[in-house]
Amino acid sequence: MFIVCILSVKAKRHYEKSHRESEKALEAYRKSDADIHLSRADVEKVSIQKCTNMCVTLLKCQTFVYMKCEKCHADMYINKIAISSV
Repeated sequence: MFIVCILSVKAKRHYEKSHRESEKALEAYRKSDADIHLSRADVEKVSIQKCTNMCVTLLKCQTFVYMKCEKCHADMYINKIAISSV
């Protein structure tokens, strides 16, 4: 009985927390829906963030490919020196 009581208290707290979060989200939605300029600014901000994240990802990928290429060139140079000195 005690365990069931603890679980129901935890479930109630979880429900109340989720309810508060959903109320906040609904209030933010209504506020942004009422102010069209705020909505446009938010959309533009998200668009810029997505573009920035995409650029950072592509830069990391390009850096990885560049480093791999440099390693291949270094290995080839070292092997060429080793072969020519034999």
